[in-house]
Formats: sequence, C-alpha cells, structure tokens
Amino acid sequence: PRSEVTGIQDGVIPNLKNVALHVYQSLDDVQVPPEPNIFANKTVLEWKREYGGYEHYKYVEVDGRGHGAPPGGHIEGFKWLYQYQRDPRPRHLLWQPVLSYKKMFYWLYWPRPWAGSLVEAKVSAQNEIDLDLGGAELSGFTVLLDDDLVDLSREVVIREGSNEVFRGKVPYTLSTMLLTAGYKYDARNIFPARVVLSD
Repeated sequence: PRSEVTGIQDGVIPNLKNVALHVYQSLDDVQVPPEPNIFANKTVLEWKREYGGYEHYKYVEVDGRGHGAPPGGHIEGFKWLYQYQRDPRPRHLLWQPVLSYKKMFYWLYWPRPWAGSLVEAKVSAQNEIDLDLGGAELSGFTVLLDDDLVDLSREVVIREGSNEVFRGKVPYTLSTMLLTAGYKYDARNIFPARVVLSD
C-alpha cells in the first residue's frame, strides 16, 4: 500500500542538513498519504539529535484539510522559508552521494563519489578540518578552501578519523577557481584553493 514506509532514499535526509526545510501534511490527504512525511519527520529529528544542524526545519501536521492548503494558505510556509538564506560555507557538512556525476557538495569535491556512503566534514577549529568518509577510499577526495573557511595565509590541518592526512599551506590556484566556477555557475560556489587527498 502507498502508506507503507520501509525507509528513505539515500541522499535525502543527510544532504538537507544545512538548508531551510518546511513540510506541511494533512493527516486525511489521500493524494499524499501522511505516513511517509510522519516517518521522514521522525528521521530528521533523529539525525538532528545525532549530528546537529537542521536549524531551520519546520514540520506542520494538521487534520481535516485533505489535499488542500494549510490554514492561512501556502503563503505562510513561503514567508517562513524566505526569512532564511542558503549558507554556502557551512562549517559542518553531511554528504551522502547518490549520483556519480554529482561530484561537488558545498566545499567538498569527489571525482569518484561512492554512492550511499556517508561523509561528515567539519571545520573543528581554526584551520583544522576533520573528515569521516565512512570507510570509503580517500584517494582523490578534495577539500575546497577559501578565506571564509580557513586562514589561507597559515597552514591547514586535515584529519580523516584519527589520521592526519594533510598539513601545510594551501596555494591559490586558477585551476581550482575554474573547476568550481564551471561546476555550478554560481559565484558563491567558487573556491580559490584545494587539497587533493591520497590514501
């Protein structure tokens, strides 16, 4: 039956950690059964407890509206959403790749992403970055940097688990700017420096 929920597609809940998210559900909606959104809401709250984030998340559950708009209309949800702007440099990321051609996520770049793996990346202190690739190969994994994330005039330290995998100053390169500028055509996603890691 449409209302039976067995899980959530990879790449949905973790990848939404740093965006504003408004969900509205009427319990008597026969076109959009409530069970998936109830299940997803519970899952988001579990991820929030474990990893933090989801700061701008709102779940609105009502009854008796069928497939109609919530009280006050959809404009209320949009007003709530529009008070927030996307942060292009969140200091704590969760990334669960799904598609092999989606290689860039905020300040991470992975030429050969492992579908379904869970990556956690955190600027844990000034000029220190901690990674957890969940057992995936480190080779080729790339950390994109700018002066909003770290002080590029000083050395940067990157750890994967308990292993230090990089320490040093990271130069500005035109190739990094071209790589990131061409990936999404978004000025806020252009980075001037990168560290390409190896096993």
